[in-house]
Amino acid sequence: MHRHLISSLLCFRRLNYRTIRCLFVIKKYLMSLLNVSNNTKYYRT
Repeated sequence: MHRHLISSLLCFRRLNYRTIRCLFVIKKYLMSLLNVSNNTKYYRT
């Protein structure tokens, strides 16, 4: 059981790292989209 717990923790850490990376990429993408929308608004006025 103890070994299983450790392996699951390692798996969770790996999954967590991948999820964080994915979220970071999505956040960057959203920020760029916001910048583009802000730029279009700025150009329109």
